[in-house]
Amino acid sequence: MQRKWWGKLLLLLVVTVCAGIYVAPTILNVNSQTTTLPFKEKINLGLDLQGGLYMVMGVEFTQVYAEMAERYRSDLLDFAGEKQIPCKDGSVNKLTDGKPSFDPTIQIKCDTAQDSAKLVEQYKDRFPDLRLVQADEKSSVFFGLSKSTRDDIREKTINQSIEVIRNRIDEFGVTEPVITSQGIDRLTVELPGVKDIERAKDLIGRTAR
Repeated sequence: MQRKWWGKLLLLLVVTVCAGIYVAPTILNVNSQTTTLPFKEKINLGLDLQGGLYMVMGVEFTQVYAEMAERYRSDLLDFAGEKQIPCKDGSVNKLTDGKPSFDPTIQIKCDTAQDSAKLVEQYKDRFPDLRLVQADEKSSVFFGLSKSTRDDIREKTINQSIEVIRNRIDEFGVTEPVITSQGIDRLTVELPGVKDIERAKDLIGRTAR
């Protein structure tokens, strides 16, 4: 019975010593380049242990979709010209019931209803990312971005936004920033250990395109 007691005590001492050696670089704040300790890497402490910056940022997808729709509007007019389909002009409706729209509508105005019908017949091969919303009896055709296109734009925009923010964070020397997507149009940023909070907020919070 006595041997088992001493064995447990010895095991506890070994674990305690190993743990102490492992956390020593963090506690002593040693220089990993010059220290002679067997463990040189510091433990990365989170916001709850060392403080820092926590931000929630929004992505203006209504603006992103509107800009993409505007590009398609221009391309559709060029396409109509190539196919010799007389179209006067077009516009992008960015609002729905007076509110910013996640599904902007592209209106192309042709000279006649026959011209608009020709555009409807021929657009699919060139513009698989668009869907037909409406073709009225006069001369206008209304297009919208397909759902798969909007989903693809959303994913790429989120990834690009994370990359932009990560590049801005590099100059603060934060070894393990945490940048994650939240919901459909939010990003959360955690910067443990950042001291100059206002400068970090100004730099990271700048609008990115």
